[in-house]
Amino acid sequence: MRGDGSFKVLSANAWVQGAGTESEPYVLSWEVLKSIESSYDPKNGKDTLPDWLDLLDGKFVTIEGNTLVPVVASSTRELLVMKNPWDGCCIGVPPTPFDAVEVSLNHDVDFGNSAVGYGSVVGVFYADPYVVDGWVLGVYIIEDAKYRAGEGVVFPEF
Repeated sequence: MRGDGSFKVLSANAWVQGAGTESEPYVLSWEVLKSIESSYDPKNGKDTLPDWLDLLDGKFVTIEGNTLVPVVASSTRELLVMKNPWDGCCIGVPPTPFDAVEVSLNHDVDFGNSAVGYGSVVGVFYADPYVVDGWVLGVYIIEDAKYRAGEGVVFPEF
């Protein structure tokens, strides 16, 4: 860990920059989040999360990625931020539990007639594994988040 609050995740060989505050959130990368894939596998007896996740717990983070809303509605306060684009069905790559983050927003977002998008979120991070019969279905949550649309992969119109 550095004096400025940033720290290195050895399994990803990557630094997490920032201080974990609202004004200077930790900047997460997908490489860092995916790095627990080999060490956290409850189905095979590896059920301890890495210690570096404790440094993020309850701290402000930001991450950028592809988004998917649970239902197409006039507005939503929930979305999934993912490494890869996915439309929930047929286009793109479905996320793993390690390259997707469940996000609860503190404001409404209108995605129009599309359930997919691209952008960044800033909010409070928690690692809260959702495991069923040893299978990891989800790990990461960001709450009280703000969403900002960005430029990413454009899905075709049907």
